[in-house]
Parts: sequence; structure tokens; C-alpha cells
Amino acid sequence: MPRNDLLRGGLATLALATALPAWAETTHETYRLTFGAFEGDGTGGAFDFDQSGGEAEAEWRIGRLLLGTGLEVLRYDESSAYTIGTEVYATAGYRITPRLTAGTTLISYDLRTSGAFDPAPRTRVGAFAEYRGGAFDAVLYAETDPDVSGDDYIYLGSRYAPNGGNWSLAGSIAVYPDDSAAENTLRVTYTAEDWQATAFYYTFDASAGSDQTELGVYGRYDPSRLDRLRLYGGLRTGGFDGADDWRGLSLGVGYEVMPDGHLILGYDLRDARSVDYSERGITIGFEMDLGARGLLHQEMFTADSDDIRRTGGEWYD
Repeated sequence: MPRNDLLRGGLATLALATALPAWAETTHETYRLTFGAFEGDGTGGAFDFDQSGGEAEAEWRIGRLLLGTGLEVLRYDESSAYTIGTEVYATAGYRITPRLTAGTTLISYDLRTSGAFDPAPRTRVGAFAEYRGGAFDAVLYAETDPDVSGDDYIYLGSRYAPNGGNWSLAGSIAVYPDDSAAENTLRVTYTAEDWQATAFYYTFDASAGSDQTELGVYGRYDPSRLDRLRLYGGLRTGGFDGADDWRGLSLGVGYEVMPDGHLILGYDLRDARSVDYSERGITIGFEMDLGARGLLHQEMFTADSDDIRRTGGEWYD
């Protein structure tokens, strides 16, 4: 797939935005592009690879109706081999009361490789109920694959943010009933005038095998004396059954090239000491976030993924 395909998600989202009637208010937009060159060392010797990604999301409001759509494309290239993952979603919610919203989500996943492993695209269906209470928010989300028996997912998340306060506390529990597995996340965020910091704790309790635990912290700083400049940093450590097996590090600098749009240069490092493996590389990207999300489940899902992306995760934010 040509690299230009990474741009098509953003163009499709923009096309949908312009196709909606004038009385559909655009409330949120996100655009991200990333290109990275990495080198690594493992038990098989040294290697090089590239990774790239594109993401576009948008939300609209039509009276009590909330609409959202998004596309994410991730590509990994090593020598003549490649892997491309694509996710597309559309979601719609109806605001039953000023505080309560309920709706449904449709998600499509596709994976393509240069090898023989090319599973059929999958489509999943979700339903949600959200409560925004000012200082306290909560969401219940359930998802299933109609074509695959016993592939269900249930998510319960909540957040407490005192009115007028600078901090918030969020937590979530995700359960896979058929596999007897569960994920738990706890996150604390503090926001000041020119900086923001987040600390998180994540666990995955598997039905069989080892349990996974991760701790991390990340933040950004907008120096008031350096107009348009933004600094990023994040660190993550984790392992199985309490062991300190791997680490992730992310450092970056951003420059505002347009209102709310930043060009980012970053350095990412990931290593797994238990298997003598490490990889490091330079990334360049662009990100733009406009407006505020009205759909709480998408907001909380994004926060969960940011914990990995901003601490040396596989895809730089």
C-alpha cells in the first residue's frame, strides 16, 4: 500500500464534515500523521525498520444527536516485509437528558501483510450509556463480534474532576467474559497554566499464563517564554508477575505551525531486558486537536491509548 494511503482517512473525514448539513455543528476534530525510522538489537542480531501511522477523527452535534467517525492506519516495514493495520469506526449517541447519553458503535478492523497471514476483515458492534455529571462522569460500553461466538468485551470507566480544580482521577475495568480476563487502569492528571502531567497504573489479569503490570508517567510543557514551542516526555516500566521486564521512553519537541497544529520531532526507546531486546528511533509527526469530545467513551478510550503512545509506545503521538 502506498504511503499516501495514510492520508486518505483524514481526507475522508473532511469530506464527511463538508457533506453534513449546515446545521450539523462540528464539535471536535483530531488529525495525526507520524513517520519513524528505527534500529534495534535482539537475539537474531541488528535490524532496521520503519513505522508510520495516520489518524483522523471528527464529531458533530445535531440537536440531541451526537455523531462521530474515525480512521486509523498503522504500517510497519522491515526489509521487504510489511504489515498494515486499519481501523474504521462510526458511532451515534442520543442525549436522553442533559447528563445521560446512549448509543451504538460500528467498528471495522483489517490487517494486511506481505506474507501469507491475511485474516478476513472483522466488524464489531458496540452499545454504550454515558453519564456526565459535572465533577463525576461514567461510561458503560459493551462490544461483540456477531460472526464470532464468545468474543465479547465489557468496559466500565469513571472519572472524578472537581469543578474548578486542576486535577482529575480516572479508572476503568475492562472484562473479557469468555476468556475470564480483565484489564484495570488508574490514571491521575494534573493541569497547570503551562504544563500537564499524567501518572497511570495498568494491569492485565489473564485467564492463563502470566499477569501483566505497567506503571508510567508523561507530560508536556509549554514554556511561556518560548512562543509556539512545546516539550514532551514520558517513561513507562512493566513486566509479568511483578518483574521489571521492559521499559519505554519518549522525548519530543513540538512547534506550532498553525493554530492548535504542532509539528513534532521525537526520540523513542523500548527495551525488554528479559530477552535482550531493544529498539530506538527518531520520529517526525504532525498533530492537531480542535474542540472538545462530546462522546465520553471515545474520550476515555483515547486516554487509555495515550498512556502507551506517550511513553515509548509503538506509535508516537
